[in-house]
Amino acid sequence: MRTALLQTVIFCRRSFKMNLKVIVPVVVSVLCVTVALMAVLIPRTGEFRSMFMEKCKRFPENSTRCKELLDIFEKTYVGKSPYYFPETEYEPAFVAAPFTHPGEKTLLWSDKGGIWANKFSKNRDCLVTLGDTLLGSLVDEETWCGLKGLKGTYTPFCQWCSNNTVDSFWTIASIKFARHAKGVVTAMLDGDLREPFDLNSFFGLETKQLFYPRVTTLDIILVTDKKGVCEKATALGELEESLGQRNVSYSCKELPSSHIQTCIDNNVCETCWSNLTSYAPRRK
Repeated sequence: MRTALLQTVIFCRRSFKMNLKVIVPVVVSVLCVTVALMAVLIPRTGEFRSMFMEKCKRFPENSTRCKELLDIFEKTYVGKSPYYFPETEYEPAFVAAPFTHPGEKTLLWSDKGGIWANKFSKNRDCLVTLGDTLLGSLVDEETWCGLKGLKGTYTPFCQWCSNNTVDSFWTIASIKFARHAKGVVTAMLDGDLREPFDLNSFFGLETKQLFYPRVTTLDIILVTDKKGVCEKATALGELEESLGQRNVSYSCKELPSSHIQTCIDNNVCETCWSNLTSYAPRRK
């Protein structure tokens, strides 16, 4: 019996050591996940508010309204689920801070065309991108959301699912920005891509808001050293056809980035490409 008991003790010790090798990594993993979740669930309210207020003060005409705008913006998402977030929640924010720039100065962009669009519009009384507007500037390159039933602004997990607080904002902002456009509207696209834009992108959504007579022409500026992109790109052909159905004229010009940089350096605005030949429309 003593022998059997001794064998049992030895077996239990060995089992414990073996189980320990399995248990310790599992416990460590659980602890790591718990710590990570705790870090994710820590609100970043103070950081978000500081960023919002700092950016808002760059607009002197609105500097006295920054706290009011922050309160209105926070009410749209705080305490609500970040996913399947209705775009209409942002209506109060756009009522409080509507677009005020001349519609004729609207500058749209897609993909890497945004790099040159932002350079072209930055700190100049020229064309205006969505990121140059008050609301667009306040949350550009930022992440924010709430959690259902909780106070505060969170950031790490806000875009894990589609139709989140961030995507919904840029969707409604893009629609409203495009609808504010008037006359001849300019768009900068990356002509070095196989297709300069995706029809399902924010730019694709913006182009669907352009209607005659408010908008007469969409002037596409392809940033590229290549030739013939205007004629070959399938997406541009589809865009031209779609605009034609709404009686909006279409033009497409190819411009090397060096030319655009020269225009920026010399403070040249729309005349940067006004003398360039537009490719003949493909529509019959």
